[in-house]
Amino acid sequence: MYAYCMRSGHISLSDEPQVEGKLRLVEGSEEELVAMLNFHALISIDGEWLVPGVPEAKTANQALDAVSKFKARLRATGKLPV
Repeated sequence: MYAYCMRSGHISLSDEPQVEGKLRLVEGSEEELVAMLNFHALISIDGEWLVPGVPEAKTANQALDAVSKFKARLRATGKLPV
């Protein structure tokens, strides 16, 4: 299973290794990804996962920087982002 994020910062899970319009964050079992995201991601008021820093990013470069930092945080858990 794979975790992806959109430009809005929303994170979703998919069985697909490539999802058009989304950046792949990390790969793992659904159970591992849910636990990891519940701990490291922001949780929206609607209960959705968000990449910290992406929703408030004013430019695409700021958003990509936030995604890179988030992937580094996930990498530190022992799961290698793809």
